Amino acid sequence: MIANDRSGTAWISDVFRRRAPAYTGLGGLLLGRALAGLVGEFQRVGLAVTVGNPAQRLYRRLGFEITETTMTFAIC
Repeated sequence: MIANDRSGTAWISDVFRRRAPAYTGLGGLLLGRALAGLVGEFQRVGLAVTVGNPAQRLYRRLGFEITETTMTFAIC
């Protein structure tokens, strides 16, 4: 997991875990630990997630809210 400071807001850049059932719940544990480590250092934490990503349920449970939606276009 990588967290960056973006104008005083911590941004979670990447969270990865294996898809295997043995690793179910690990992403939440990692993110929870990272958030706990940011307490007292930042007042806000942000992250970006693709629409439809099942991880959105976890992020909502942890208190994240959708504040912005963007779209991008790939030029090939």
